[in-house]
Amino acid sequence: VLKVKSGDVVKQGELLGVLDSTEVNASAQAAAAQIKAAEAQLLLAQDAERRTSAMVKSGAAPEAQATQATGQLSLAQAQLDSAKAQAALNSAMLRNHVLVAPFSGVITKAPSGVGTMVTAGSPQFHIKDLSRLKLVGTMGEVDAGLLKVGSEVVLASGRRAKITAILPSVD
Repeated sequence: VLKVKSGDVVKQGELLGVLDSTEVNASAQAAAAQIKAAEAQLLLAQDAERRTSAMVKSGAAPEAQATQATGQLSLAQAQLDSAKAQAALNSAMLRNHVLVAPFSGVITKAPSGVGTMVTAGSPQFHIKDLSRLKLVGTMGEVDAGLLKVGSEVVLASGRRAKITAILPSVD
């Protein structure tokens, strides 16, 4: 969904567009389900480890069963950590589907319409900060004496500017 077009003035943090996040949302739902499954598996592993430990202490079960229960507990914890990491990755991917202006300026290039396929890292919007412009021009020898560094000039657009450098050259 596009919110701006070429020529629009935007402020830092302003919403430029939102990419389709259908796949990422589905992946996020799958990660949430994996977290629930891993939490359930962890609870079962903790219970089995507690019961096995008590049985080994009383001599009703061999030490190998305690080792196996501890290994299952470690595996269940690792699976939960993995599911949580996948959920964090999906959250980051969802945030990347919301495109905001990194600084204030004017949109000089924007996508032409909805439905365009984009690749990661490819710029979709070009923004120019027009608060500070560099004007390069030439003038005749007769008028050159009218300009001095630090002088204020008024451009044809009505904007005021200050001369910061004069580089004399001969063509």
